Amino acid sequence: MIRRILTALVVIVTMLSTIFISSLAYAQVIQPVTLKLAHYTATSHTIHVNAQFFADAVSKRSGGKVKIQIYPAASLIKGPDVLYSVQKGIVDLGIVNPNYQSSDLPFPAAIGDIPFGWHSSDMAKIWEIAMPIWARNLVRFNQTALYGNSLTTDFFFVKAIDPDNPSFAGRRVRGMGPATTKEIELFGGLASAIAIGEVSMAISTGGLDGVYTSWDFVVGSKWTDTLKYLYKSDGWSILANVVTINNDSLNKLQPEVKAILMDAAKETQSFANTSFIASRESFIKQAKAMPGINVIELTNAQRAIWRQKLMPRWTDFKKQFGAQADAFIQAVEKATGEKIIQ
Repeated sequence: MIRRILTALVVIVTMLSTIFISSLAYAQVIQPVTLKLAHYTATSHTIHVNAQFFADAVSKRSGGKVKIQIYPAASLIKGPDVLYSVQKGIVDLGIVNPNYQSSDLPFPAAIGDIPFGWHSSDMAKIWEIAMPIWARNLVRFNQTALYGNSLTTDFFFVKAIDPDNPSFAGRRVRGMGPATTKEIELFGGLASAIAIGEVSMAISTGGLDGVYTSWDFVVGSKWTDTLKYLYKSDGWSILANVVTINNDSLNKLQPEVKAILMDAAKETQSFANTSFIASRESFIKQAKAMPGINVIELTNAQRAIWRQKLMPRWTDFKKQFGAQADAFIQAVEKATGEKIIQ
């Protein structure tokens, strides 16, 4: 018995030594390199947190020899210019938001905009569908998609609305661009394009009745002094903000470094698929603890009612993209088990 235990210990030690020596040798062949990554969000934003996670994962896997230098908050490249800056090699990597380039990336922009398509908890499945679409669309821009960032927006109001019969009639609601403007109008509301810095004053003086945005903008700000009805709708789980790398930059790297980037990207995708949910749930927990705040979580049946109100958006999507849209919808319905178009 003792001999068997000793033999097993020798085998385990030998295996661990082999793995350690192989990893050490692997790290030793890597030549130091620094890659630049540009994006447009603040360092407190989920997108930057994910980018930092990616940079840390790359550094760890390479023994610190491969560094990702991040330029956040449009400090190097503005949001609308990221796609083209990566294409030209001005930066190696960037976070591309297709809403800035809807004419050049029409289908990625469209699938990132359509409302009530899936729950935020399904984002891992949805990114598996979306990433090949991104890959095909980025070919002509000389880029490879690495991972996507997930975001979810919800509705926040001064006065309650009926979740079983949602109507924004007579209410001025600030959205997040043309797509959400259309959705606000389909609910019967009046879309407002007021600047983000003016929202707090507008809702406190009655100039604004609600906002369509993410929880981090609302909870912890003075907005909750007036916005008392917070709806967890999973209304707009966004397929946008994809990290891409210039193919020339990628092809110049050692095979070992390429492998490190791809492995780190997979790890970051898994992190991104869950971190945004954890972040939102943290904000929701804070909101529930605030006096006078009402958090209303829509049931699946109520979500179906809200989606039906917005069905013209899906109809337009199908008309614009035809078979491509049909294939995407079918893939989403199969992945989530939820019927989108009845």
